[in-house]
Amino acid sequence: MSGDLDARDTIRGAPGVPDLNEEGVRVVLDLSDVPYVNSGGVSELVQLVAAANTRGGRMVLANPSPFFERVLQTTQLDRFFTVAPSVEEAVGNVRAQRRSTGEDIVEM
Repeated sequence: MSGDLDARDTIRGAPGVPDLNEEGVRVVLDLSDVPYVNSGGVSELVQLVAAANTRGGRMVLANPSPFFERVLQTTQLDRFFTVAPSVEEAVGNVRAQRRSTGEDIVEM
C-alpha cells in the first residue's frame, strides 16, 4: 500500500485486497510507503482488524513510519493492532497461525 491513509475505503478499495469479512483471511499490510494517517484511516484499520478477528482471520501491520507509530502509541491502538517492524516478521507472525488453518497469507 502507498500514499496517505486519510479516507475511508482507501484499503478496501485497493486492488488485490481480499474481503476481510470472509472466514480466516490473513493479511500483512505493508505500511512502509504510507507517510501519513488521520482519524479516518485509523478508523478504517480498526474496522478491518475487528472484522478479520471476529471471523478467525488476522491483519498485521508491517513497517509503519515513525509518524504512524506515534499515532498508534498516542491513541493506545498499539495494544489493539499487531505491528511488526518488517514485512518478513509480519509474515512469520501470521505463518505460525496459518499452519493450523491452512489459509493463505495476502501481502499488501
